[in-house]
Amino acid sequence: FRSALAEILLSRILKISVSKDMILEMIMVLIFLIASWFLSFWSGLLLYLSAYSVYVIIKKKDIIYTLKYIEKMLRKEEGN
Repeated sequence: FRSALAEILLSRILKISVSKDMILEMIMVLIFLIASWFLSFWSGLLLYLSAYSVYVIIKKKDIIYTLKYIEKMLRKEEGN
């Protein structure tokens, strides 16, 4: 709860929206809890991997942007 509150406060300071990300993260946590508590190991693993695959597809643009940004920063560091 504290991390979610801190994320909300920080997003207000930075003037960015994180509500979609927070909802997705909470859904992933719920799926993980359900998978680990109520399903066998292999069923839970399959459910969570499926959910994680969907999460990665949803976040694909953000992941690509972040990787390109990191690559750009690493190239910049090599130039110094």
